[in-house]
Amino acid sequence: MLKIPVDYFKAEPFSEGFAVIGHPDDGYIFINSQGKQAIPERFALASRYFHGLAHVKLRGKSSSPYGGGSFAYIDRTGKRIFAYQR
Repeated sequence: MLKIPVDYFKAEPFSEGFAVIGHPDDGYIFINSQGKQAIPERFALASRYFHGLAHVKLRGKSSSPYGGGSFAYIDRTGKRIFAYQR
């Protein structure tokens, strides 16, 4: 059983080999089943993988993770497949 450290605010279930963990102040990362960070980038928000893609909010100038900003769909390697601004 994999244990997530308690200093994280959010921990999603594993989906397609990755889980999202994070905190609104520090950002969100994807970990693998060994508990290691699987994609080097840290995001303002992140969703679980579904059909090979995850929806993320890119970190940037916006102070709130829930406001507008730059978003992307990334593949399982972290490559941005589609990016947009809102």
